[in-house]
Amino acid sequence: MIEKRIIQITISIIGLIFIVSHLIWPELKIDGITVILVVIIIVPWLAPLFKSFELPGGLKFEYHQLENATEKLIGAGWIKQVDSVETSKEHYKYSFLNVVDLDSNLALSDLRMEIESRLKDLAEHNSISIKNKGINQLTRELSTNGVLTYIESSAIIDILPFLNRASHGQEVDKKIHDWVIQIGPQILDNLEARIGEQKLPNLIDSFKKRDGGQGVELGYELSKYLIKSTNSFFEKMKKETFREWLDELENSSFTIYNADDEIEEQLKHAEMSKLKEMMLNSVNQFLEENSNNKEAKALQEKLNKIEIKSIW
Repeated sequence: MIEKRIIQITISIIGLIFIVSHLIWPELKIDGITVILVVIIIVPWLAPLFKSFELPGGLKFEYHQLENATEKLIGAGWIKQVDSVETSKEHYKYSFLNVVDLDSNLALSDLRMEIESRLKDLAEHNSISIKNKGINQLTRELSTNGVLTYIESSAIIDILPFLNRASHGQEVDKKIHDWVIQIGPQILDNLEARIGEQKLPNLIDSFKKRDGGQGVELGYELSKYLIKSTNSFFEKMKKETFREWLDELENSSFTIYNADDEIEEQLKHAEMSKLKEMMLNSVNQFLEENSNNKEAKALQEKLNKIEIKSIW
């Protein structure tokens, strides 16, 4: 705030100098080139005041809003800075990465929709109305209600202009393309983790109280949350409950109970194969940082042995 005030005062003083100079030397003429050069000198000092500045002819100064948002997310513990722009295999679960090398605009638009979808999920779980609310307002309300911190919500709001411009077909440069690959999946990972932190306790409690056929449905939901919120899953699953879920895993998540025909059976088999692959990916990634976790090791062993079966 102090920095902004100093810059505003400085700009006002410069403006007054020009006015006084014109009054003292009215014959002094300032052409268009001089004005542009003066603006170029001043523009670098305007970053705290403006997000961007465009000169006649299309010369545009884009400030470091994206970098600032990234720093906020790093400070909040949401993301880790990455030097390489290669996409990690564990992040292929996010659909926007499938098109990022084909159409950066489409990827950014998809990322925006994925972020918005998760923010709505968080809002609904916390009894915050989502009716007629844009992503900006929703983000601010999540912060006001303590679901997101101020830094988290501020970072999300900072990146929205880039995502919005892409959805309107404006050109995406390589720097933003690389940012999408590096940072986008980490943002979604943390939103999924936040959702898991809030929803998993109720889901686990329902699984513990399951009756009959409920076990299959609830066990399958827990399998999906393992992928969505891996850290929260292992943190909140008590050993006894985890063991029960693991014992029933083949029946709840990898058994085809009914199908109208062989084609539907093959489709369900493909879906379960993908589920198994994604679960293994999540567990392997978790074990990279938690190599001594006994539950994760047991699940890894189980998934490597499990076979999809059909009993219809």
